[in-house]
Amino acid sequence: MACPKCWMTCTECGDRQLEWRSAIEHRNLHCQSCGGMLELSAQASKDLVEGTDRRRAVRSRNKGIF
Repeated sequence: MACPKCWMTCTECGDRQLEWRSAIEHRNLHCQSCGGMLELSAQASKDLVEGTDRRRAVRSRNKGIF
């Protein structure tokens, strides 16, 4: 899946929710229950880094190819 959902946990109330990875990369997300800040789970954070690295590798390989 090109844009998986990631688990995030509220730093204030502890509520968990799923968000699209693309949303995580482009804006600050807030808890739907209390409005607090959300943080990525450890696995979601690792997946986000790996996905970004893959995207950069593909772009660098394709650079200059038209």
